[in-house]
Amino acid sequence: MIRRPVAHLLALAPLDVWAQMLAGSGGVRPRYWLRLGFCLFTSWVGTVLTMPERLLLWPVRLAKFGGARPRFEHGPGVVVVLGYYRSGTTHLHNLLACDGRVVTPRWYQCLVGPGWWLSWSLARFMLTPFLGSTRPQDGVGFGPSWPAEDDFALATWGGASTLAGRFVFPGERVWARERAWHGLDGLDERRLRRWRSLTAMFCWKVTRFRGDRVLVLKTPSHTARVAELDALFVGKVRFVSINRDREAVVRSNLGMHRSLAAHALADGPDEETLRRRIVSEFDETEAKRDAELAGIDPGRVVRVRYEDLVADPMGVMGRVHEGIGLAWDGAAQRRVAAYLHRVGRYREEADLAVLPPDPEPQADVRRPWLALGAGLAIGLACAAVWVGVVWATNRAFGWQQRFDLFVWLIGGIVGAVVWRVGRVGSPALAFMAAAVTIGVHWSLSFPITVINWNWWGGTGHWDEWWYHNWKGARHGMFATSSLLFTALGAVAAWRQAGRRGPRPPG
Repeated sequence: MIRRPVAHLLALAPLDVWAQMLAGSGGVRPRYWLRLGFCLFTSWVGTVLTMPERLLLWPVRLAKFGGARPRFEHGPGVVVVLGYYRSGTTHLHNLLACDGRVVTPRWYQCLVGPGWWLSWSLARFMLTPFLGSTRPQDGVGFGPSWPAEDDFALATWGGASTLAGRFVFPGERVWARERAWHGLDGLDERRLRRWRSLTAMFCWKVTRFRGDRVLVLKTPSHTARVAELDALFVGKVRFVSINRDREAVVRSNLGMHRSLAAHALADGPDEETLRRRIVSEFDETEAKRDAELAGIDPGRVVRVRYEDLVADPMGVMGRVHEGIGLAWDGAAQRRVAAYLHRVGRYREEADLAVLPPDPEPQADVRRPWLALGAGLAIGLACAAVWVGVVWATNRAFGWQQRFDLFVWLIGGIVGAVVWRVGRVGSPALAFMAAAVTIGVHWSLSFPITVINWNWWGGTGHWDEWWYHNWKGARHGMFATSSLLFTALGAVAAWRQAGRRGPRPPG
């Protein structure tokens, strides 16, 4: 059967990263060619999006983190969440991210690992049409602004991750080679230096505008990298380790692999082989974590049981905050409680009765008219900026560009503003945000045409002027690329404004 394209987890990894993966894959069977072709197309988009910043930051990375043993020092401190896949690390990560004194990578950053401020700002809104509101393997909240695993940034930047062998080419041949990234054991010096350099540089990028906040990282593979992380962060890192029942972890991992099989470009192992792989890696990871944590000052380690976190989240998070050096004050408690009330139940195991009263009882009260006004206002502001860019580039450089790509970005911005002001998404808000986005694009077609071409039809009469410029405007509105970007902008606005799940923590 032909494998259909998907919004791939490494969709925006640059072409050189995909070339590296394909070179070591042993070939891609014809049934996967359609999926691969779409991945390469989105990879080209990611390459173009990130190339300027990637080139500009390359000498910075070499200068700051180009040695054999780079170090990253962050004054407020670093916290790393430890725990094998499906151990509850995401829930713990989200709860930590609720605190306003914390900065943590977000999906719009990790899915575009090579980029930085400009690329990430664009991706934050442009990714919306392609990302669901929950993760494919479970019902946990998901989206561009949700806390993310930094492992994805290393995978999309330099292939320094197990993700290629775990989910993209899951056969034994690739996995045997790529599994070394998990605990960094057995890597040659060149690849080990790449992991250190990319990790340090990514942390540097994430904290540049949040230098006064504690950096929180979460990647399951970090569980097998304790000693390496302690050296990278100059012994100024704290660890929060979460444990869960072994059999529950194995079952959940098997389900995750089934859910993410749509991202594979090769046939994976049978379930029994996969189970043996998971069990073996889980046991090795836990043993390596415990051995390396034994060499760490116990005052820098907090241990948590998943079952306790679910049963008493406020009590456990109070202990975690104390362990990582953040006061469990009223502000922190309110943010965590508000998030838990919005989530309600985490995998239907957390009882709301154990929580304090909802500190934001109005958070679920819709404000449709205020959202409408905000959507129109931001739409007008974006329209003014768009016309200004067209006018400035035409006058300064003689360009005759419509910049139809802008409508995709504007759709994400309009939808996000409508959703935030309206508090709760709805189909009505989604329709309104999409209509504003389309209206902005189509209403600007005529003035953009006049700025760039200003056709007079050869006679100089006003009726000829109107006729020819409206003809050019209609041609621009219904060109194939224009319709494509209009659709992407409308979907981005619709998806943003229609969200009904909880807000991303923090």
